[in-house]
Amino acid sequence: MENLYGRQLVCPKIDNSLGNTRTAFQGGVCQRCNQKLVSPLPNDAFYCRACLTLGRVSSLDNLISLPEPNQFNGKVVLSWTGTLASQQQKVSEDLLTTLALQREHLVWAVTGAGKTEMLFPLIYRALQQKLRVGIVAPRVDVCSYTKKMDYFYSVRKMKV
Repeated sequence: MENLYGRQLVCPKIDNSLGNTRTAFQGGVCQRCNQKLVSPLPNDAFYCRACLTLGRVSSLDNLISLPEPNQFNGKVVLSWTGTLASQQQKVSEDLLTTLALQREHLVWAVTGAGKTEMLFPLIYRALQQKLRVGIVAPRVDVCSYTKKMDYFYSVRKMKV
């Protein structure tokens, strides 16, 4: 059940008494992907073309989500003993400030610049605060971040 936390699933696929239910479309906007890319169905219904790879969602459906219980204990150990270069340290400090302000921050650098290592202090702080951390990359073939996450003890990894 825990691998369903935070996801928005179409009601007919599971029992809708399990979580929070809402309409799949509001004002013609799909509430799963936030797109307006729709195609008609019979009976004046429509479906979201952007969501087809996730499974069709139509205006006849509801979405259900299970609330995250957030069972993190905040006790985490960072075993990484490396050091950051001065510019990397500056970026890492900026990321910590961004976390404190609850803002967004983009780190854009060439492959091999140490972006993942610059994230370590940020991830460590976030895990101490019992926050969720998600890392997204456009190409997993150039990423070794899953191995690098072994530097954090008490971290439960979920496959998506």
